[in-house]
Amino acid sequence: MEQTILVFKTNLENKKQLKEVRPALDGLEGINSWNTDLEDCDRILRVVSCGTKPETIIQQMRTLGYNCEELSD
Repeated sequence: MEQTILVFKTNLENKKQLKEVRPALDGLEGINSWNTDLEDCDRILRVVSCGTKPETIIQQMRTLGYNCEELSD
């Protein structure tokens, strides 16, 4: 299956919050890697995925109490 890069706007602000979401994102099937840009005004979350639906990531982030919405190209 082909890899896709998904880009999300979040409200993540610091490394403590990243530690909270790391196990959840690492545990989602199909996610090969992910990273964040907390310096960006949209606090970008980039996910390299192989079949993971954006809705799955959004729901996981919301379950943890964070805003997350997919950004279009």
